[in-house]
Amino acid sequence: RAEIVNAAKDGHLIDIESSANPILDDRGNITGFLAIQRNITERKRAEETIRQSEDRYRDLVENIHDLIGTHDLEGNILTINAAAAKLLGVENGALLKMNLRDLLAPEARGKFGDYLAAIQRDGQASGVMLVQTASGERRIWEYDNTLRTDCINAPIVRALARDVTERKQAEDALRDSEARYRDIFDGVQDAIFVESIDGRILAVNQSACEIYGYSRAEFLAKTVNDLVPKGQQIITVDNG
Repeated sequence: RAEIVNAAKDGHLIDIESSANPILDDRGNITGFLAIQRNITERKRAEETIRQSEDRYRDLVENIHDLIGTHDLEGNILTINAAAAKLLGVENGALLKMNLRDLLAPEARGKFGDYLAAIQRDGQASGVMLVQTASGERRIWEYDNTLRTDCINAPIVRALARDVTERKQAEDALRDSEARYRDIFDGVQDAIFVESIDGRILAVNQSACEIYGYSRAEFLAKTVNDLVPKGQQIITVDNG
């Protein structure tokens, strides 16, 4: 039995599954063979299509920077891509013996049961998780996971996450910077205005509100010219 490739009359190739059985005479000697051939061209094409599809999927999953995997309803990891393994500093094979809860920072593990309950109840769960790498580094993952129940023997969770640690750190630093700026901005006794080129008031500090008697909302509906008494010179801006 073998798979072979034969040529038809018009020259096109045919994938053949061929089997041969001996033909015996009365004395048991082989006098020939009975060959049975099945055209498996369409099956081979379908197999090649599936192979190429799986290869593209594997290439995408293994090379994408996002974190992709699956786990069961208890959190046991079933699959995980190379990006996640590299970021965690754990071999892929070792991760497949772990529970997702084991990847969380110790202080975050207490809420893992709530996550599992939500994914079973709602069929999806999204949010932010704090994970701890093999070296002890804390990383922030933003996840959006969904439950799959169709065409499989047991439900699994499709897990898609992205490491947003640097983005979160930048956002926190920006908030701290803005808070410090606001403390200085509102802490001085002089009136401070932020104006556009055409004189619209974009921001004022608390001292300006106290000096002029306007609220911040009232100030933002005015221009600097509105603060000049009627009959006096209007403030203009020379763009040159």
